[in-house]
Amino acid sequence: ALRGLAKKSLLREIDYSLIEMTSFATHGVMSYESGLESPALLLSEDPKEKNSKFLSLDDINGLVGVSPLILLSACNTATVDDAARQGGMTSSLLEGFLARGAKMVISSYWAVESNATKELMTVFSSLFYQKPEKNASALFWSAVKNIKENKLDYLDWGAFVPVGDYQRSN
Repeated sequence: ALRGLAKKSLLREIDYSLIEMTSFATHGVMSYESGLESPALLLSEDPKEKNSKFLSLDDINGLVGVSPLILLSACNTATVDDAARQGGMTSSLLEGFLARGAKMVISSYWAVESNATKELMTVFSSLFYQKPEKNASALFWSAVKNIKENKLDYLDWGAFVPVGDYQRSN
């Protein structure tokens, strides 16, 4: 957990191919919100580095390796960014991580409520690391079932979908 240390310079030093699941719990922004040419994840700003506030699609392409499972706990990470699409780029953070080589990405199609998102991702992560089930998608839907039993509204968790397929090896 990097928390306030989630700076672009630090993220560039990690070899993500050595990590089974990478989770980004932050804010997702569309190009019109960031002024960039693509959607991005909000990072802790480093005043010593230019354009350090966002992790854009170009930045994702520059990371060392990629985890097979990416968890994007942020708004609009699966939403198509029209400006990026018109520029001929990959048009969502979801597509960016899949194009980079991730086997499965869990991302959202709309703005999500923070507490419900935290609960869903906490339940999913706990199941992922504690259950013998190897199919990450099945574990995600088990987490959703748990959330539904807690009477959270569909709008609080329904934005998230797993795309791709990841089977744990151990």
